[in-house]
Amino acid sequence: MANIPINTKNREQSPGDVESQELSQREGEQRVPGRIEGEPSRESELKKLEREILEAEPESPAQEQPSGVAPVQPQTISVKDPLTSEIENIMSEDLAPMYAKLSPEQKVVFKKEGERAAEQIRVMLEQVKVKAKSVIELIRRWLRLIPGVNKFFLEQEAKIKADKMLALHEKIHRQ
Repeated sequence: MANIPINTKNREQSPGDVESQELSQREGEQRVPGRIEGEPSRESELKKLEREILEAEPESPAQEQPSGVAPVQPQTISVKDPLTSEIENIMSEDLAPMYAKLSPEQKVVFKKEGERAAEQIRVMLEQVKVKAKSVIELIRRWLRLIPGVNKFFLEQEAKIKADKMLALHEKIHRQ
């Protein structure tokens, strides 16, 4: 086979090729090597995607939810340490009948205050010395949230629960 040089300048062009070149020159199009005609460039694709993402993202959480519907909060499961659980068990002993009589709003407040008091008592019990008076006052303040509780019953329950807390403190620090 002989090597014959090909002259691309003298190559004959079909009438369709000439028309497409003239059309693209008139429209100001530039041919990009390796790109198929009619296919959008990567840069324009990226810009289009960025615009779509920005349009899809809500500007604030309030816009995300329809009016009148409260946003759903993800629930977190808190794992309580054994000491806190034991303190809460001591605090809730013999209170089930009174707790059942509370309204739903009172139950929520009573439970939150009980958890807060249990956390404070846990911090006290971890210390070397515990003031029994402070523990009794925390429990008394918590029990006062129950409406119609007899003052003497309240004092007696606070003292019994505080004694159990102090016994728990002894048990913790012996180990």
